[in-house]
Amino acid sequence: MNENNLYEKDFITWIKQQVKLLQNRAFEQLDLENLIEEVECLVHQQQNLVEHHAYRLWYYLLTEKYEGFPSEEIRDWYRSKASYHYLMLKSFLEAPTLLEYFEEEYAEIYERVAFNWCCNRGDWDKIRLPPKPPIPSENFLEDGYLYWLLQERKSE
Repeated sequence: MNENNLYEKDFITWIKQQVKLLQNRAFEQLDLENLIEEVECLVHQQQNLVEHHAYRLWYYLLTEKYEGFPSEEIRDWYRSKASYHYLMLKSFLEAPTLLEYFEEEYAEIYERVAFNWCCNRGDWDKIRLPPKPPIPSENFLEDGYLYWLLQERKSE
């Protein structure tokens, strides 16, 4: 079975084969075209994961701010929110360039979440939500919800 066929037919076996070739320093036998593609995919997967965590965290924050929390499930609510926050920070510690990516995409992530959050509630005009992130990215990473509430209380 040739390399391309193996890549298409049995991905795991193909990976094991590529690892063995790398360990044996048999670089000339590597399936470079597919290997490069897969390594590039790893970067995109990590970026998508950071976006997912930020999206979910924003969703929780918007729901808390505008609808309050579900009182009967408050522990789960906080646990889930804390988990997304932790996973984002862990990603940044493991790969600091992901923090740069997050900061570049921060406003766009918020806009996507705000649009979807409003659409899920039938509020197509996004009347209630600020058009731009109301929390700077560095404060969002510290503890967005508390920062947001403190700023709001100062202005009252």
